[in-house]
Amino acid sequence: MKKINPPSSEMKVLVHHAEIGLKGGHFSFFERRLVENIKKSSFRAKIKLGGIQRKEKRIFCDFESKNPEEVTSLLKKVFGIKYFSFVKEINLNQDELEDYVKGILKQLKKEKIKKIAFKTKRANKKFPKTSVEINSNLGSIANSLGIKVDYKNSEKKIFIEITDKIYVYTERFEGLGGLPVGTSGKVLCLLSGGIDSIVAAWLMMKRGCEIDFLHFHTYKENKDVLGGKIIKLVEILNDFQYSSKVYFIPYYIYFFESQGRIDERYDVVMFKNYMLKLGERIALEKNSEQVHKRLRGLVTGDNLAQVASQTLENINASSFKINLPIFRPLLTYDKQEIINLSEKIGTYLLSLKEYKDCCSLLGKRVSVKTEIDTFEKELKKLDMEEIINKSLKEIFEINL
Repeated sequence: MKKINPPSSEMKVLVHHAEIGLKGGHFSFFERRLVENIKKSSFRAKIKLGGIQRKEKRIFCDFESKNPEEVTSLLKKVFGIKYFSFVKEINLNQDELEDYVKGILKQLKKEKIKKIAFKTKRANKKFPKTSVEINSNLGSIANSLGIKVDYKNSEKKIFIEITDKIYVYTERFEGLGGLPVGTSGKVLCLLSGGIDSIVAAWLMMKRGCEIDFLHFHTYKENKDVLGGKIIKLVEILNDFQYSSKVYFIPYYIYFFESQGRIDERYDVVMFKNYMLKLGERIALEKNSEQVHKRLRGLVTGDNLAQVASQTLENINASSFKINLPIFRPLLTYDKQEIINLSEKIGTYLLSLKEYKDCCSLLGKRVSVKTEIDTFEKELKKLDMEEIINKSLKEIFEINL
């Protein structure tokens, strides 16, 4: 990461949110949650937050840190932020503004900057000069120093925002966009050890969902999952949502109850149906008494036609008699797009590490078109309710 120089030692950061401004009468709810998430993220990153304010559809943060890189890393993992900037706060005084900007221009001249542009937002309409007048006055100062004002081909921009104070900055850092985590409810993600389900969970976070996880493992003992890559993958995701619960279920119960009883061609689809049904039971039985913490749906990493088990027919069959909504955010992504997101999240290399997941133990002859009537006949060969009940008795929960 390149070196970042904040305008002053006070480490004041101006945050602009993304879609929140479009929420009309619900705007305050979304903005309050974003403020709360910035606080949580700061606490998780062990960066002290001196103060945080909401005003004029902006959020101002005072970080007690001498390291702008760590503040940047923190804010780049908070959903709901469009962009943020390290700012200099000055009084509502035109002379003070011009003096400060003149100092910036002199420094830019030393850096051989020849073309500059000004972008002023005057949210405080009581300030005597308009945005156009402010830009014009600052442009005159730039010209007097031999710097050309060019709004089409500028090498550098100076931003001015006027609320109850004047805020000046020269650089914007892009955020993740989306909605603050926690504004869209809570869901349960079926998590494998691969690439796709992690990215699916992350995309649901971007739409404001909190995520809990369900993983089916092949270990002899539940405790063997501790310290493994599944825990590490969830911990990386928690940088974006702060905390989560992970449910672990041993695979051997399903294996012993189903082995040799169904046609091998439908083995993978049947197992996916079992996972979804068990996930639905967990969502219903583990739901909190607090309405906002209830699990409202299931998430999978399904990607249409990526593998034989993910044809339209097989996805439909695997969802047989599941009443909770099933979200598949990766359905239309190609593999490279998923890999790119995995690299952005920081889970790609860890996801590639060798891991014996349940699907690798299932039949290799997979029907690509499992029709519902055929699947229903196969389903009758198993006591699925009994398998789920036995599995739930072996559940292992971890709060991360």
